[in-house]
Formats: sequence, C-alpha cells, structure tokens
Amino acid sequence: MSEYRLTQLLKGHCASVLCCKIQGESNIVASGAEDGSICLFDIESGALITRCAEFPEPDVTSIAFHPSESHRVFTACGAEVVEFDTRAMPTNFSDGTVKRYPFSAEEINGIDIHASGNYLAAADDSGDIMVIDLNRGASLQRLHGIHTNIASSTLFSRYSDDEVLSGGLEGKLICWDFKNGACIWSRKMGGEEEVQMLNPPMVHSFDMPGGKVEDQLWPGLTAAARGDGVIWVGFGQGIDGGSGSESEPSTPHESRGEPRVGDGNGEDYVLLGPSLGGHSSCVSCVKFMGEGRRLVSGSSDKRLVGWDWLAACEGEEDENPRVWVLAHGEKVNALDVGQGDLQALVVGDVGVDVSVYHPV
Repeated sequence: MSEYRLTQLLKGHCASVLCCKIQGESNIVASGAEDGSICLFDIESGALITRCAEFPEPDVTSIAFHPSESHRVFTACGAEVVEFDTRAMPTNFSDGTVKRYPFSAEEINGIDIHASGNYLAAADDSGDIMVIDLNRGASLQRLHGIHTNIASSTLFSRYSDDEVLSGGLEGKLICWDFKNGACIWSRKMGGEEEVQMLNPPMVHSFDMPGGKVEDQLWPGLTAAARGDGVIWVGFGQGIDGGSGSESEPSTPHESRGEPRVGDGNGEDYVLLGPSLGGHSSCVSCVKFMGEGRRLVSGSSDKRLVGWDWLAACEGEEDENPRVWVLAHGEKVNALDVGQGDLQALVVGDVGVDVSVYHPV
C-alpha cells in the first residue's frame, strides 16, 4: 500500500464536514456538513459542481448514492432521509423538488442503500434501524430492542441479500434479517488486552470489503472503528444468537489458502491498536481498500493510518500491520476511498474543507 499525499482541498462548506461519499467509480464526491448543506465536487479538478444549502436541520450527517441510478443521492438530516436528483440540484433546500422519508424516531447518524437499490437503512439516536422500501416510499421494518444506546452506523451485508448490520455506542455489532425483523447475531466489543479502560469500545463505524461476493478472499470480513482507539477486524458472528441464547464464538475462517483471520490465540479477530503504532484516541471511521486485505482509518488524534491487517494474523508475526501514517492536522469525522481505477482518498473533518489524497 502506497503512502498518500494531499492533492486537493475542496471548498464549499462553512462548518465542520460530517460525511463524504464518492459516487461509484466516478470523480464525483458528495459531502454534508454542520452548516446544513451538501456539496458535489469534481475530485480531480477540485471544482464545486453544486451546493444545496438551508436544510431544515443544521447537521447533514450521512450521504449515499443509489447503486445503479447515480443521479439519485440520499442524505440524512435530523430524523428524516431526503433524496435529490443531482441533475437538477436546487441551491436552497426549499427551492427544489425533493423526496422525503420521515420515518425515523430520532436524529439519523448513518444511512446505506441495498445493492439492489430497493431498500435504504437508517440508524438513529434511539438505537433503532429503520429500513425503507424506496420503490414504495414507505417504511418496511423497524429493527429495535438490541441496541441499548445510540445506533451510530448501518450497512447492508455484502454477503447476504436479506441482512443488514448496525453498530452502536454500547459496543455492539449486530446483524439483522431486515425482512422479518429478527436479530441473527450480536457481538459485544471489549474485554481484550488492547482496550483502553478510560475509553469504552463504542462502535463508531464499520465497513465490509466491496465487490462481488464470489471474488472476495474473506467472505464475512468486517472492520469496526472503536472509541478505545482500536480497529477490530474479524468475522461478525457473535456470542448472542437471534433468540438471545449464548453460543460459542465463531471459529476462524480460511479461504483460498490465505492465512486465517485470528491473533494466533484461538480468536477469530485481530486488533489494530495503539500497541501497533495505531491511533491514540477514538477511531471515528474505517474503510477497506481494494480486495480487502488493506484498510485505512481516521481518528480524533488527527491522523490517518493505512493498515495491512493480515500482517497481524497468525503466521505473520514479523510484519508490521501499520503500513503508513499521515498527520492530517484536524480531527477526522469521515472518509471514503475510490473504487476501480480511482485511487483517491477523501476526508471530512472538523474543518470546512474536504481533503483529497492520492497515492505517492
């Protein structure tokens, strides 16, 4: 994994940037901020394509593009999701035709769209995950009763068409069958040697490798960014079954002859934390890169870290999983990585600009 250098500062917001998302394999990135606006930029030229301001709530907390209709962009603002058509984006929220999905009970922290484009999931402050049927414009399922704190993030599974995952500030990573509303498994973070006792292992965000399932080397792989400065990398199956009964932790996976995921002590996960030269405070975001062996994380310690998590696994003791470190200069709120030939890394932080990095 190459080191990265800053190539662009994208200007358009006037308050902290809370979210950023690259549009598939294009050069377009969308961002949302605490100033109640979203911006669309051209990554390569740095040009501001359009800006829509004066949202009804000040914080635009999450953003997502439709997977097959790239002109459809969805944003989270307060307790509702708002859809725009980027081909006719209004400059002010009240001036344009938008579609609104006001189904969540409290402020939404993260949204994601199913690979089919038919469903949207929204994680909110109540701990609920609201699944919306985009074709009908109606709520499909409210997933609740397992998170006991704020639900910070949600992603549809890359490995099953009927599953959605969520992360919460009580430290749980949960997998749901979103069509029948059942909890499939729940994994509680914490209890490892790496944990900093002053900072609980809240799940602030998580990610799964992209691409086709049949092309993935480690089906089921997940990485979680935690409040204790640790990135947890492993497989999701946890200790609580859908019925709430205790079950044995999942066994390490092996695939295509690659070393298994594990720390060599019988665990099916690895921890990328301070002892490996990682972050010194809360990890706010994490993203897989390429085929899934490498990832990048951002933190309130104002740094970006590139990782080869497999180097921390059994049989790779002589390799350092931390590949590179960048002093970003501001506390990181969000990041995204380019797909395909686009090698860009975009970062939103407590400043007003969106930073673009490219490999050296």
